[in-house]
Amino acid sequence: MVGGKRTGYSGFNRALNASRPIGSLVKPAVYLTALEQPEKYDLATTLQDTPLTLKGSKGNVWQPRNYDRQFRGDVPLYQALAKSLNVPTVRLGMSLGIKNVSDTLVRLGVDADEIRPVPSMFLGAISLTPYQVAQMFQTLSNSGRQAELSALRSVVTVDGDVIYRSLPKASQKVPQQAAWLTTFAMKKGVAEGTGRYLNSQFAWAALAGKTGTSNDTRDSWFVGVDGREVTTIWVGRDDNKSTKLTGSSGALRVYSDYLAARIPEPLILPWPKNISMIGFQSQQGGALQLDCGNQFELPVWDEGGELKASCDNQPKQWIKNLFDW
Repeated sequence: MVGGKRTGYSGFNRALNASRPIGSLVKPAVYLTALEQPEKYDLATTLQDTPLTLKGSKGNVWQPRNYDRQFRGDVPLYQALAKSLNVPTVRLGMSLGIKNVSDTLVRLGVDADEIRPVPSMFLGAISLTPYQVAQMFQTLSNSGRQAELSALRSVVTVDGDVIYRSLPKASQKVPQQAAWLTTFAMKKGVAEGTGRYLNSQFAWAALAGKTGTSNDTRDSWFVGVDGREVTTIWVGRDDNKSTKLTGSSGALRVYSDYLAARIPEPLILPWPKNISMIGFQSQQGGALQLDCGNQFELPVWDEGGELKASCDNQPKQWIKNLFDW
């Protein structure tokens, strides 16, 4: 744990005490909330990336935009998270409800007092310390099992006697399947999304990650997950001026250097029950359509295996019936 660039300075510890806007680091919580409802949402669900206007109770107007100022039309859910698209995330968050997403954040380990229950929270208008962010992503990337973090592992006497040892007990906070699917989308974020810089060096490790950038590029964040650990990195200025760095161009590059020295372990998560790999085909507009025989597959929370069985037994007729609904 490094609290600042002067490692010998024992003053303000930014890792523990610097509460800063987290930007897009909040997005996995939005998508996790959706994926907890497998009857409504899966990684292939179509989201709308089209202009959006929200009006507040006091007449104020908010028009969220994507970082590149472009609109893509139809996008699959997993891709919206992997590419960290703002507009589909806000649309999804509004359909889920501010309270439901807030509850998910709390279950992941975020203090309820830190959450501002307004639509902009879906894009990270909340402030957390790197330590709090690490707890959030530890829960998420550990198949939904939370182990309370501690900055102190043990206290040992000069004779080797253990006076204190931190032995956190893990407890299930969110469904394993939903957390696993969200982590899968974060792997896609490294493979083809905002974290793809890592893929040229560490594709073999199947890393998961999420970038975060606050307004005016004041804060650059990256959370990376390999088979050993969750690593949270924040790059910013104490005077709150712009770093001119996004999560991809700042904190992610620090993480890449860290991995080059530490060498990551492959991220292999236990396969949850009721998760099946199902084929999908990309449509002209960008959406995905079920196609059982297609080589492009996504994991789906398939309670009871009915979807997989239907694909195996009568794919053509079943596909027709599904899209007649």
